Amino acid sequence: MNKKICTFLIALSVILVGCGKEKIEYFDTSISKIDDEKFYMSCPIDDGPGDDIGYYCAIKIDSEIMFKDIQGNELKHDDYKIGDSVRVVLTEPQILSKKDVILDVREIKRIAASD
Repeated sequence: MNKKICTFLIALSVILVGCGKEKIEYFDTSISKIDDEKFYMSCPIDDGPGDDIGYYCAIKIDSEIMFKDIQGNELKHDDYKIGDSVRVVLTEPQILSKKDVILDVREIKRIAASD
């Protein structure tokens, strides 16, 4: 009997670990809107199976965020334009959800400038 219980618990653990959402460190997206204090963009929010709805989030611009191009050269907030492809590096890995409308970001790398 104990062997069956142990087997069941191991199988259950494997299933639960496989179904868990994964924390992300960064994501690639494009800038949709820019104002004086924020960048707005589409964020990879996973709210369950079959959820293909895009969600927007914002990044509040502050002095802690590093702005760079893909080669690592420093940029400024004003160097970014709507449509630029960017890599957003989060301050710490996290699972993004609909409640994360303003993200805590460490770095924004411009992958490609818009035309």
